[in-house]
Amino acid sequence: DQRGMVVLPRLGPTSLSQQAVGSLQDSLRARYAEFLRNPSIEVIVLRRVGVHGEVKEPGLYWVDVTVTLRDVIALAGGLTEIASTQKVMIVRGTTTNKVRDWEIGGGPLASDLLSGDQIVVGRTSWLSRNALAVVSTVGVLTSIITTIFRL
Repeated sequence: DQRGMVVLPRLGPTSLSQQAVGSLQDSLRARYAEFLRNPSIEVIVLRRVGVHGEVKEPGLYWVDVTVTLRDVIALAGGLTEIASTQKVMIVRGTTTNKVRDWEIGGGPLASDLLSGDQIVVGRTSWLSRNALAVVSTVGVLTSIITTIFRL
C-alpha cells in the first residue's frame, strides 16, 4: 500500500518500505523458516506507471525496476504512426521532464521512475504529417495564380 505495508500469509502485516531488496529477502526467508523447510523467497520491486498519448495500448502498467523506458513503451504496444520520438515526457505530480535519447537506451531506467509517474508520448505536428499535401497544394495554387496573372 502507500505506506509500504503488505499482508503476507502466516506473517500478517509487514512493513517493506525501509528495507533493501536483499535484506528483505533474507528477513522474509528467516521468518518463513518457522513454517517451511528451505523457503525460497524472491522479491521483485514493481512500479505502477501510466503510459499515455501516442502509444498503441495506453494504460497503467506494473514495471520491474530493471527495465528501460524503451521497454515500458514497448509494453504499451509501442508507438503509433503519428507519435513523435522527440516528444516523450515523464510527468511526476506537477513536474514535466522531457526525455532525450530514450530510443537508444539513454533514457531513464524504470528504477528512476516512481509509482504514479506518467509517461506521455506526444504526436508529430500536423504540418510534418501532411507535408506532401501542403507542398502539392501550394504548387497547384502557385500554378493557378501564375496562369491567372498571365492572362
